[in-house]
Order: sequence, then C-alpha cells, then structure tokens
Amino acid sequence: MVHAVVLAMLAGLIVQQMFGRQWGVPAEAGALLLMGVFAVAMLSGSRAGRRQRRCRGLVVEAWEHVQLDRWDPAEATLAEVMQTPIPSSSDRGQAFMLLATLAEHQDRYECAAQIYETLLLRRIGDAMHLQQAQIALAAAKLRNEELTDAVNLLGRLEQISMPQGMRAALDIVRLYQQVFMGHCSDAVEACDERRALYGRHLSTNAGYGYGLLAAAMHNLGRPDEAARLWSDATTLIKADKLVMQYPLLAPVSGAYPATEHLV
Repeated sequence: MVHAVVLAMLAGLIVQQMFGRQWGVPAEAGALLLMGVFAVAMLSGSRAGRRQRRCRGLVVEAWEHVQLDRWDPAEATLAEVMQTPIPSSSDRGQAFMLLATLAEHQDRYECAAQIYETLLLRRIGDAMHLQQAQIALAAAKLRNEELTDAVNLLGRLEQISMPQGMRAALDIVRLYQQVFMGHCSDAVEACDERRALYGRHLSTNAGYGYGLLAAAMHNLGRPDEAARLWSDATTLIKADKLVMQYPLLAPVSGAYPATEHLV
C-alpha cells in the first residue's frame, strides 16, 4: 500500500512537471509533491526496519529457547514469528530450521524431512542454512528408516567442500548411520580422528559423537574403551539427554557409569 502511494505521488510529480504550466498548476505543487514522496518513503523504510528488527529478535529468542531445551516457549515464539511474512531470507531460513528442530523433538521426523526438503527446493535461507538443511535431511531420513536415500545423500554430501564445523556435524550423522546399521567396525576405524574432529568443532555437542562411538565399542565387545568414551560423552551432556536424542544409547547408559553433573 505504501509503495503504491509513493508511485502515485511520483507519477503526479512527473505529470506536474510536464503539464503543470499548461494546466495552470503552481510550480510550488511540484516541491510539495517531492517532499511528500520523501516523507512517505522515509516512513515506509522506518516501518520496514522496525518490522525486520522485531522479527530478527523473535527468531533469536526462539533459537535461544531451543539451545536451553525450553521447547514450549520456543514453539510459542516461533508461532508468533510465523504469523506475518519474514522479510529477511536469512531469518526465514533460520525460522524454518527451528521449526524442523521442534518437529524432531516431537519425534515427527517425516514432518521435519518435509520442511528440510522445502527449504532446499525453494532455496529458502542463506548458503549455511541450506547446507545445514541437507545434513539434517540425511539424519531425518535415517530416523524414518529411509536408509537407501539417507546413505546416498550422505555420500553426496561427503564429496562437497564445507566448513570443518559442518563437516563434523555431517560425520556424526554418518557415525549414527554406521552404528544404527550395525557397521560398528567402520564406526571405530578412525576413532581418534573422529574424537579430535568433534572436540575441535562441536563444543558440547561433541558429546553425541562420543556417545555413539561408545555404543560402537560396546557392540564390538570393547568395554574399557566404551566406558572411557561414555564418561567423556556424559561430561558434556547428561546421560538421559543422550539417550533421548539417540535411543540406541540406552544399553550403553545401563552398562557404564555416567559422569555426575553437579547442576
């Protein structure tokens, strides 16, 4: 609506300049129209800026809720974000990634996969979001037991150049696939290298990788190494959260002591 008003005023200014004298329109009318155009444009820009800042603030707030496992506030904040168009492509991508994360938390992996596929097909978000969506889509397909599609997608992603942080996240998905499908010897073949990669680039989320390596060692009958890895994993992430994320870790949690958290 505001843009239409600006265009109409610009058209009036052009007509005034061309035919104003012929029609007896005062010259001052052109200056007034020009001032009006600037005023409306500035008002429009200010409102758009406030709307974008508010939207960005809500997306960041939802992201913070997810990081702290505050799922109900995250869902409520995202619902507010989705009520109106999201101006920024980057914010749009992050909002939909968070929506898919909420679906995964509710074990709705098919829904999450649909969101990731939509992001990729419509190219919503920046390059980082699209790469994250591909990795997350492979993980969701594993959860849905679409194993052939997941393995093929992982193979393609492993051929793509990406930052080491994303490379580490991708490798955890590959590790989960190997443990889930019983390829535990493959999972532990480069155990030290994997531990180093996760520790350097994933912060506390490295605990998920350590936990999956512990599961592989446990399944191979190597309890001492499994116990050490489980201790490392539970130093970073509580055992119940590890098992919630990866139910196949339940036997490991029952077999080895977890590192106690004071908080």
